[in-house]
Amino acid sequence: YLKEAYADYCKEQPDKNASFSKFCELRPPQCVLLTQRDQNCCMCKYHEDVDMILECVPAHLNLPKNADKLVEASVCSLDNRKCAERDCAECGIKLIPGLICQDTQEVSFYQWDVDGGYHIKKKHEMSLSEAVEILKTKLSDLALHCFNARQQHIALSTMKSTLQPGEIIIQEDFSE
Repeated sequence: YLKEAYADYCKEQPDKNASFSKFCELRPPQCVLLTQRDQNCCMCKYHEDVDMILECVPAHLNLPKNADKLVEASVCSLDNRKCAERDCAECGIKLIPGLICQDTQEVSFYQWDVDGGYHIKKKHEMSLSEAVEILKTKLSDLALHCFNARQQHIALSTMKSTLQPGEIIIQEDFSE
């Protein structure tokens, strides 16, 4: 993106002789570079709620430590709608051994809740087995969310790669 900005700068300011390295060096600090991770990092309620439960789960349950890895462990393929909708007989939450838990140990974790029309992080305290049951429910929703996000990303990438001169793509993202 900096090379594109530099090319625009050179067109708009032909009388200025700044090298590309000087142009980059003088970049204002509020101009933050976009990374690949920034484009692939979802911080929605679905992901965050699962991640926050996983933080309280003890190591002996052997569960992945983030939402994406847990979802991947629960499906044959995130490209298969049947897997994401939990209609596949070959995969699912039931096949993850760490999600079978009868432990009465007390745990606490945060979840995004709605209070008076506002989203707030609320602390929950319960037994580990109850937390695992909530995790299973949230994991079902998360799988379909990940499938939909992946399909939308593929569709947008296809649109970008076939964009004709004079056409534009407008993308809107609404957070809750």
